[in-house]
Amino acid sequence: MSQLDTAAQYLAAVMDSADNMWTAWFKQVGLQEPMIFYRIVRPGSTYISKCADAYGRSTVVNTDSPNAFFCPADVVSKNGRTYNGTIVLPLNTFLKMWDGNIFDKQSKRPGDFAAATIVAHEFGHHIANALQMQGAFRIPTTPPNAELEADCFSGVWARTVYKEGLLEPGDVEEAINALSVIGDLNVNAPDHHGTSKQRVSAWQIGYYGSKANPVPAAPGNCMVAFGGNVPVYTR
Repeated sequence: MSQLDTAAQYLAAVMDSADNMWTAWFKQVGLQEPMIFYRIVRPGSTYISKCADAYGRSTVVNTDSPNAFFCPADVVSKNGRTYNGTIVLPLNTFLKMWDGNIFDKQSKRPGDFAAATIVAHEFGHHIANALQMQGAFRIPTTPPNAELEADCFSGVWARTVYKEGLLEPGDVEEAINALSVIGDLNVNAPDHHGTSKQRVSAWQIGYYGSKANPVPAAPGNCMVAFGGNVPVYTR
C-alpha cells in the first residue's frame, strides 16, 4: 500500500471514530444523529465547495491546498440520507503532517496523531453546527471562540480514544505541538483562530476537563468555555 493510500485510510478511520463517538453522545442526550459527509481530495482531483473564499468565489480545493475545512453549505443527499455539510481533507497536505509539517509550519513532534487532531477539529465544527440546527446550542460568533470550541471538541474525541486504549505514547504531545505551531498571532483579524496558548488550552479542556468541571471528555465544558451560553447538555 502506498503512503497516500495509508494516509487516506487513516483519515477515514479517524472520521469513522469521531462519527461513532459523537453519534453515541448525541443519542445519550436525546438528540438526533449528526449527519456529516467528507471528501478526501487525492492527487489529480479537485473539490469545489459552496463555501466562498476570501474573494467571494466558490472554494476550489486540490490535494495540496494548505487547509482543511468544514462547509455547512455542502449538503449531500445519498442513499436516501441527507448529510448536513462536508468536511474537506486535502490528502497531500495531511500526508506532510506525518513528518511534522502542519500547514507549512514545523512541529517538534511529528506523527499521525497531529493529522487526527486536525480532522477532529473540523469534525468539531460539524458538531457545533449540528447542535445549533437542533436548537440545542448557538455557535459562538466572537472570534476566536468558534475555532477554540472546535479545538476543545477535538480534545473530547481524543480522550474518548484514550479511554478505548487506542492512544499511543506521544500522541498527546503530537496533538499539543500541532495546535501550538498553527497558533494565530493576528489577534485582530475577523477570522482569528486563536493563539498557540489559547488553542492548546482549549484542546486540554476537552481532554482533561475544566477548572470548574474537571471531568474529561465532557462536551459541555467546551460549550460553557467558548459558546457564550450555558448549554442544556453539560455531560
